[in-house]
Amino acid sequence: MFEPDSRYYKIPNSYYVKPDGKKIGYKQRRFLPDESMITKLGQINIPQEERLDILSWKTLGNPKLAWRICDANPILKSQTCFAAARQTIQIPKPQV
Repeated sequence: MFEPDSRYYKIPNSYYVKPDGKKIGYKQRRFLPDESMITKLGQINIPQEERLDILSWKTLGNPKLAWRICDANPILKSQTCFAAARQTIQIPKPQV
């Protein structure tokens, strides 16, 4: 259902069975990890406003992994998709 670089890839599937017997699949809820449990590569200072997908491409080699940067930095708002200028953020170690 989801590609391996998706935040939902490892989330288990569940199923709801309607009264007519039809089975509907869905993903279980994803809980944010405890940021202290995320292995970090280091931290960087953002010199200017930077889109998280570009920052993810520069640091993790994949723009689709911006969600990992958000998980490691709860101060970031993924809805805005920007890291503020002069902000110091943690870069998570890529997971295999």
